[in-house]
Amino acid sequence: MASDLSVELLEKVGKCLNLTNDISRFRAVCRSWRSSVPPFTKNKQQLLSPIRGPIQLPKYPDSNGNWPKMLNLTKRVIYHVSHSSSTWVVTVKLKESGEIDRTLDPLFQCPFSREQFPETFPEAFNLLDEDVLVVELAEAYGLRDISEAGCDYRVAMSFNPSCPALMVVVNGVLYHCNLGVDPIPKLKPVEGLAAYSRLEDVIYYEEKFYAVASDAITVVLDSNSLQVVDILVKTRMLGRERHRKYLVESAGDVFLVKKVRHLNYRVFKLNAIEKCWVEMEDDWDWDGRILIVDSDDGCFFPSAQDFPRIGHGNNSCVYFYHPNYTRWAQSCIVR
Repeated sequence: MASDLSVELLEKVGKCLNLTNDISRFRAVCRSWRSSVPPFTKNKQQLLSPIRGPIQLPKYPDSNGNWPKMLNLTKRVIYHVSHSSSTWVVTVKLKESGEIDRTLDPLFQCPFSREQFPETFPEAFNLLDEDVLVVELAEAYGLRDISEAGCDYRVAMSFNPSCPALMVVVNGVLYHCNLGVDPIPKLKPVEGLAAYSRLEDVIYYEEKFYAVASDAITVVLDSNSLQVVDILVKTRMLGRERHRKYLVESAGDVFLVKKVRHLNYRVFKLNAIEKCWVEMEDDWDWDGRILIVDSDDGCFFPSAQDFPRIGHGNNSCVYFYHPNYTRWAQSCIVR
């Protein structure tokens, strides 16, 4: 019986639970399990800690308006929710307190209302129901201009206890700030990157920051010293340099996603040994995954097996929002 397990074992298991859903499921089993693990708290994932207020962005060249800018850190969590034979992807926007601010359609980035949910979407989920599966696909942090509702910068976060920091690309320039030092952290340009073309995206991976430039050259920076420790050379890629690029981590690998045409994307996988990007040309390279592109939150790369209701078959597919199409637009990768 579940209630017969020792307190010591339950406490050890509880220390390995870092996600809200995992803790909720664990605590819901029985009274002894619930008493062995406290409810989810912000310090489990350091939700927005150690930031307690705005972050200052200095004036950059060719900028207009009121400066310096004061930015608030935001967080979105993208979930895969399945129930019986139905499946959904939902983005939940969180307040600094950890409370839910809005539930968003991950492609449209507009708030869900009860009327917009499919009729098959339940009013509530029983997490102990074997037909219910809630999986956290990704987390996305952003910096939102307090004075301009439409201005939102996507950031990469490092919660390294010895040196928590964030990186953000603004107008092609990479900025950073250490967290928990100043009452109002101030973003500063990362030094030593003047030789690289306009930067487009940044992610945190294995205690390093990866920043990709418009020519697909990728700079790797140590998260503590912020010094360049490696440079990944570009691979010949179709399309113009100005086409949008995203970095994404999935299953322990890093990928570069490039929009090459109006409705097409190309995907490249990092070859750390050769220090280059290798295009994923065959379905075999995709290892049974599909790519979902979110203009605000970047990309995520879930397993296609988790979405049996989507008619992707055995093809490698990219799903993204386009204003001329309804709901999920599908773009099969160009061969």
